[in-house]
Amino acid sequence: MILNRLARAFAQQHWGTVVLEILVVVVGIFLGLQVDDWNENRKFRQLESLYLDKLRSDLATMRQDLDEKFVDADATRRRMVAALAALEDCTLTDRARADLEFALVRYQVQNPINYLSATYDEMVVTGALARISDDSLKQQIASTFSQLVDLNATQRAMRVSMPVVDRIVWNAVSFSADRDTGEPRVSFDMPRLCDDTEFRNAMVEMIDLQWDTQSGARRGREAVGALLETLDEGLGDH
Repeated sequence: MILNRLARAFAQQHWGTVVLEILVVVVGIFLGLQVDDWNENRKFRQLESLYLDKLRSDLATMRQDLDEKFVDADATRRRMVAALAALEDCTLTDRARADLEFALVRYQVQNPINYLSATYDEMVVTGALARISDDSLKQQIASTFSQLVDLNATQRAMRVSMPVVDRIVWNAVSFSADRDTGEPRVSFDMPRLCDDTEFRNAMVEMIDLQWDTQSGARRGREAVGALLETLDEGLGDH
């Protein structure tokens, strides 16, 4: 209909009408594009809020895991230090024996960080991360997950000395398992271990591995906690 009126106005040389009709067309197109753009932005902001909420849930789970890992590594390290001190002093108490048994059963237990990356990976693949309007938040999210990847890689790399520790330990003690429960058992001659420098050195390496695990958990917890704090503040505005 507009084209018909515009054609008649041209034919009749009604230039005022021509200009008016053109303005109507231009304004209509402009408003249509603005509405489309507004709807698109509204949909993305809703999707962004959903992604950030899911990301917050993942981070809360990881922070809890890191808290538990930090506490566990700290407790394990302390008992290993007590066992080493008992060997160095050759203190043959029941507590010293219990600490040493605990250290020998637990020294290989070093689980990686519970790295929940599904939501983050989806945000990267779909472009949702790149479209986040807050540049500082975008950078913090990417930096935090990069740190978690590096921490996991560091945790795995720390185990490079484990075969050497295993060889020393397995030559010095005897491992078995309870036939009913399957629980590991360890037997050793504590006076002989008191004089075994190589075994004590292996225990120092065990302690160092626990210390590194604890330090990694602390760094991960700080990074995750900082991002959670940022998201808590930002989600309140959505």
